Amino acid sequence: MLPSKDGHAAMIGFANDLVTAGVLVNAVGLHPTKDATRVTLSVSPGTDKQVTVTGGPFPTTELVGGWWILDVKDEQEAVEWARKCPLPVVGDSTTVEIRRVFVAEDLGPDTFTDEMRAEAERIQEKVKMGRAGQ
Repeated sequence: MLPSKDGHAAMIGFANDLVTAGVLVNAVGLHPTKDATRVTLSVSPGTDKQVTVTGGPFPTTELVGGWWILDVKDEQEAVEWARKCPLPVVGDSTTVEIRRVFVAEDLGPDTFTDEMRAEAERIQEKVKMGRAGQ
């Protein structure tokens, strides 16, 4: 169910508050699962990778409807921002799940080498510059 005009206005206002505070890194809303496609990848020892493509809708009791990526100092600050999140659909409830985003420092040198780190930084710079496809 899409938010009303007032619901959209509340969400835009909240996004503006996040921008003004300098914590918003990324935000996006997602279409419903009826419009989704799932690509499932699996591999067992000694076999080739299997790829299965399935069209929605997908039954689920919990669904990601969108996300905000915030750059905050700690979990408490993230919780404080979540408390301010408007409910865009009257009579609905919203759960905000707070999860950290992996950064290079979270990955050990055995699985994320200096060369991989440098390449990941180059990719991020291209994305920031809008040249990811070049």
